[in-house]
Amino acid sequence: MPRRKKLSEAFEEELFHVVGAHDYCYGWSKRFFKQAELVLLAYLGLLPHPGEEVETHYLWLNRANKQDTPEDLLLLQEFEPVLRLKMEMESLMAWFEKTTGWRTTGGRTPDEVEAELRRRGEEHLLLELNEAIEKWQRATELSKEADRQKPDDYLIEYDREMYERVPPEHNTQGLIFNEKPLNDIFDTWGKPDAAPSEGQFNDLLERLDRFEPLPLSAYCESVSRGLDVRCVRGRPVPVVRFGWLHRFTVHLDYYDGVAEKLYQSPQASHARIQRNDVLLMGKTVNPKTDLAIYTTDDPALASDYITILRPNAECNPYFLMLYLASPVGQAFCQRARVKVDYAMEIADDAIRRFLVPTLPTDLQKRLGNTMARSVSLVQEAEALFARSEWARAIAHSKGEAQGWKYLEKFPKAPSPWRGV
Repeated sequence: MPRRKKLSEAFEEELFHVVGAHDYCYGWSKRFFKQAELVLLAYLGLLPHPGEEVETHYLWLNRANKQDTPEDLLLLQEFEPVLRLKMEMESLMAWFEKTTGWRTTGGRTPDEVEAELRRRGEEHLLLELNEAIEKWQRATELSKEADRQKPDDYLIEYDREMYERVPPEHNTQGLIFNEKPLNDIFDTWGKPDAAPSEGQFNDLLERLDRFEPLPLSAYCESVSRGLDVRCVRGRPVPVVRFGWLHRFTVHLDYYDGVAEKLYQSPQASHARIQRNDVLLMGKTVNPKTDLAIYTTDDPALASDYITILRPNAECNPYFLMLYLASPVGQAFCQRARVKVDYAMEIADDAIRRFLVPTLPTDLQKRLGNTMARSVSLVQEAEALFARSEWARAIAHSKGEAQGWKYLEKFPKAPSPWRGV
C-alpha cells in the first residue's frame, strides 16, 4: 500500500484551525441548549431563582463572551434599566465628543469645551451630559449594592468554564445559576436511566398545574409513528432510522433509502417528514429519549422507530423540542415507556397526553430562538468538520495545491486559536 503524502506545516495548521472552529461551535451549541433549559426550568419554578433573573444572567454572560445578538441586547435593556441608562449616556457622550472635538486627537480640554458651548449659547448640553453621568453612576452603585446582598455560592464547573472567557471588567455578576437544585425536587432522579418515582412525578404535576398545562396534542397538528420499511442501496429517498437523531439534528444517509414511488404512496403519507417537524425516538434501547428537528425541505421518511410531532401554528417547534428534551419532558417520556420485545417504546397515545405548560408567547419565542442558535451551531460545526476531512482527502489524493484551492472556496474558519 503506497504511503500517504506528508502535508506541509502550513496546511496542517489551517486544518487545525478548521477543527478548532468546529470544537468552538459545538461548545457554544451545548451552552446555548443548557442556558435555554435552565431558563425554562426557572420560569417553571424548578430553580430557586426567578426566571427573569436567570435569563438576565445568561444574557450578560453571552454579551461578555461576544455571543449576543441585537435582539438579546434589546431584551437586556428591558431587564436591566442600568444598561439602558449606560447606553443612553454613552450615546450622548459620543454625540458630545463628535460635536465638540473633546477627547479626540488634538481636541479641546473640558474648560475649552464649556467656554465654546457658552459662546454658542448651548450650556444646557453640558448640563445634560453631566446629569446623565451622575444618574448612571447612582444607578450603577445601587445595582452593585443589590448584587452584594445576593448569595453567590452557586458556582459550578459549567459556568466556571464560560466565566474564564469573560474579561475582568465584565465579570461583575454575583449570581451563577445551575441545575443542582433539581436534585432536591426529584431526589436521586436525574440520571437518564432512572425514572422518577410516583411521589416525584406527582410533585412535578402539581408544579405544572400552576401554568394551566394542555396535552401535547393541543400544540400539534398530528402525532404519528413512522413506517417499517426495508432500505435498499441506491434508492433516492432516505429513511430516518434508529440512531440518526444526534444533538437535535437529523443525520440523513443518502446511500440507503426507498423508492420515490413508495414515498409518494398513500400508506407512507403519515411517515413523510416536513420542515420544522420535531422527531422523537419513540422506540429505543437507549435510556435517554433523543429528539431532533427537521430543518430542510428534502424528502425523507421516518422509520417505525421515530414519532413525528408536527407543531401547529401556535406552537414554536424549537420550544417544543426544548421542553421535551428538558428534565420535565424526559420525566414524561420515562413514565410512558413500556417494554416491547427487545426495546422500550412510547405509544403515540401516551405522547399526545404529555402535559405542556401554557407559557407566554414571547417567552416561547425567546427560548425557541436560543434553541435555534444551538441547532444552527451544531450544523455549522458539522460543516466545518466535513470541510477539514474533504480538504485532507483532496490533498492526499490530488495534491496539496488542490487542497488549498478547496479551502479557499470558504471564508477563514473562526478558530479561537487564530483569534478570530
